[in-house]
Amino acid sequence: MLTDEERQKLFDIYKKIQVLKWENNLLMLHPDEKKAAAWVKKTWEIWNSEIEGELSKVCKKLSSSWGSLRFKNDRPTYNG
Repeated sequence: MLTDEERQKLFDIYKKIQVLKWENNLLMLHPDEKKAAAWVKKTWEIWNSEIEGELSKVCKKLSSSWGSLRFKNDRPTYNG
C-alpha cells in the first residue's frame, strides 16, 4: 500500500512527533509558562508546515487502498 519513500516520510514525521512529545514531558517536569507557549507555537507551526499535509496524503491513499484491497486465494504448499 505504501512505497518505501512514503514509509520513510511517515517515519520522519514520527521522529518529529517524538521530539515534541519528549520536549513536552520536560515541560511537565519543569513547568515554565514562556517555554510552554513557545512549545505550543513550535508544535502548531510544525503541524501546519510539515505534518498535516503529509498525513492527509497518506490517509487518503490508505483509505482508497483499503477500499480496493483484494486477497489472493493462493494457498502455500508444503514441500518438505
